[in-house]
Amino acid sequence: MGPKLFIMYINDICKVSQVFKYILFADDTNLLCCDRDLNELISMINGGLQQLQTWFSANRLSLNIKINYMIFGNRRITADICVRINKENINRVNSTTFVGVAIADKLNWKSHILSVRCKLSKCCFRQFP
Repeated sequence: MGPKLFIMYINDICKVSQVFKYILFADDTNLLCCDRDLNELISMINGGLQQLQTWFSANRLSLNIKINYMIFGNRRITADICVRINKENINRVNSTTFVGVAIADKLNWKSHILSVRCKLSKCCFRQFP
């Protein structure tokens, strides 16, 4: 009953900002946003995150420390990017796990294959008593 009540409690989060597309899964929320202009994208994201912070405060919720962001694409990004929520910088990552699948910013399978290989090597090659 707990997860269902939580989902009902945060169900209106998708209406907070029209900037994002939302993916809700249990207590995990993913936000997607796209634009061709990186500076415009960062501005839109920071504005949307400010709206979300207001919603979190109004609903007496706090963010998990494990918040991060990823920029998808093959272009090299040299600009100084600052994504913030509640006056705190959010860390940029090159890969993350989404529902058990490792996703890389270059949209290749390298990080997922490495993750599976590590899990298999721990499982298959451990010594049994």
